[in-house]
Amino acid sequence: MLLLVIVYMHSRKIADQKIKQLVATKLLNKLTPALSTNRQILKACLFLTGIAFLLFAWTGPQWGTSSRTINPRGIDILIAVDLSKSMLARDVRPNRLERVKLSLTNLLSKVKGDRLGLIAFSGSSFLQCPLTLDHQAFAKSLEDLEVGLIPRMGTNLALPIQEASRSFSPDDTDKFLILISDGEDLEGQGLLEAKEAAKQGIRIFTIGIGSEDGSFIPTDPIEQEPQNFLTDRQGKKVITRLDEKALRDIARSTGGQYSPIGPTGEGIGHVFSELQAYGQKRFREQLSTALPIDRYQVFILLGLAFLLSESLTSTAKKSEY
Repeated sequence: MLLLVIVYMHSRKIADQKIKQLVATKLLNKLTPALSTNRQILKACLFLTGIAFLLFAWTGPQWGTSSRTINPRGIDILIAVDLSKSMLARDVRPNRLERVKLSLTNLLSKVKGDRLGLIAFSGSSFLQCPLTLDHQAFAKSLEDLEVGLIPRMGTNLALPIQEASRSFSPDDTDKFLILISDGEDLEGQGLLEAKEAAKQGIRIFTIGIGSEDGSFIPTDPIEQEPQNFLTDRQGKKVITRLDEKALRDIARSTGGQYSPIGPTGEGIGHVFSELQAYGQKRFREQLSTALPIDRYQVFILLGLAFLLSESLTSTAKKSEY
């Protein structure tokens, strides 16, 4: 405000100097008899006050708070399911993959309001079902999972993590990946990729399926009492074992948790409950956030009113009769 006054006074001084250069001082009052010094000062005050109000409005004044109205929204959860041949092992019934599918299907009601997506992986990975609120579409995609769906066999735990990184939106603040596998990471890159995912804000919850004692892998997934099992190059039956350490390390590196699947899928249920509780907490935090109220509008109106008054104010003296 002081700067405006200084600028105005300087401009008036320059204007007066120019007038004096053109007109002799003794003739000035005769040539401009109608000018009122008081009215000139009034116009200046109106102009400066109007500009001051506009500048103050530009600073964005705020006072008071208002409650924020938001649309309830759940969280986004990507679920990655191992489709390697080891998932045919029957150390859980009916086999590892079918137990995963049954458990997920039975527990979908626990994640109402949350978007779910499905990643299939073994020696490669792909997004089987994008993030969606249509849990029936998710269940259909889940039902279609089977060993052999991905031609490239083996287990590479880094691939579903990379797929999740590509699938989440950069704008997502909460990114969750549930990784379900027996943990046999043949490439050994899962932990390294998990650490990179953690830098992107992705939290990984791992679910282990299988037994530490291990089991043979049937070559025929349908046969009730399998007689033939997968063998290595030496003709020995391949034993697949649950690697809890690999899965636990991946989860811990991202701030997530590891859980064994359990006989009836209670491990998945536990993770769903944890994520639901987290989602509810975030929702309450958003509801409790008070927003300051912008008050700049009134100062804009005042500024414009003073400027309009200045433009309508005459510098002439009142006529005397």
